[in-house]
Amino acid sequence: MESVQQCYNQRLDKNKNTDLLRTGLVYESYVPTKEFREKRSLIRYRISLVRNRTMLKNKVHSLLDKYYCKTDLTDIFGKSGMIWLKTLDVPHIDKVILNSTLAAIENINLQIYIISKELAGYACDSEDVKILLSMTGIDMFSAMLIAVEIVDVKRFSSPRKLVSYSSPGRTMN
Repeated sequence: MESVQQCYNQRLDKNKNTDLLRTGLVYESYVPTKEFREKRSLIRYRISLVRNRTMLKNKVHSLLDKYYCKTDLTDIFGKSGMIWLKTLDVPHIDKVILNSTLAAIENINLQIYIISKELAGYACDSEDVKILLSMTGIDMFSAMLIAVEIVDVKRFSSPRKLVSYSSPGRTMN
């Protein structure tokens, strides 16, 4: 009995959707090309790697705070900072955690480097990215992110529509 009711509801939904489409109350959904979907995927993966690296760096900072470890180094995750971190005298379990975390950070740094190189290749070929790079405060990664999320600015009927797409909840005054 449930499957008969389910089929009936699906038929009603189909009829409602058809009516909405016919009357213009439902807009066509934009689907970017495969090339742009792949670039989006790569950029979003890089973002997730950066977030994971930040989480791991915060773990290292919490271990340093736990044992009141201080240094004059400006970048504890640079070359000399990593050497300093690896030679810290902390209890065995925390040393294992620290070394594992540092190894993970180094691995993620390598992955971010590889992906950034790939994105830079795409950026060199994109006229939109070149235009975005001419703006103050926009770096290569930000320009690529903006370009692949918007894809084609001409698909927006007005600047207001572009702003509402790129920043939900914000409006132009």
